[in-house]
Amino acid sequence: MSYPRYVDVDLARRIEILVDHVDLPANCFPIAHVPLEAQWGGNAEDDPNLMGVDLSKVLCYCGRPIKVRMVVLIHSVWFYAPNEEPHRRVNMGFKFFRPLDLHCAQRVLFHKANPMFVPKESIATMYTARLISRRTKGELTQPFERVYDATTAF
Repeated sequence: MSYPRYVDVDLARRIEILVDHVDLPANCFPIAHVPLEAQWGGNAEDDPNLMGVDLSKVLCYCGRPIKVRMVVLIHSVWFYAPNEEPHRRVNMGFKFFRPLDLHCAQRVLFHKANPMFVPKESIATMYTARLISRRTKGELTQPFERVYDATTAF
């Protein structure tokens, strides 16, 4: 893997472990290890914590939702519109450290989509978006704060 100059030896070692670390009890997989049998939708009745939850848009393995870990280099972010108004969602472009992870992300995200997505050209940078706040009916708006930082611990 090639890293930017600011990635020191310790962080590079952590990245190399993290890109292949599977945590089966937590049903957490790095993108290159998402099981081929993973499918959209699961069986919420088998887990009392998921009773009544619609899993039709959730990637599941053995009937349980999975967490997918992608170790990436953030390429670009958009927090504000050109008129300096904050976006309602954070938009991020990212690149993978390994071509294998990009290939696997495309397999998981594109081929498991319904309908299947086939890009017209090769994609090196992928993009994602996340609402920066959430609001439950009758409550105050809550900022999005759940970000996992694996630079010091799994």
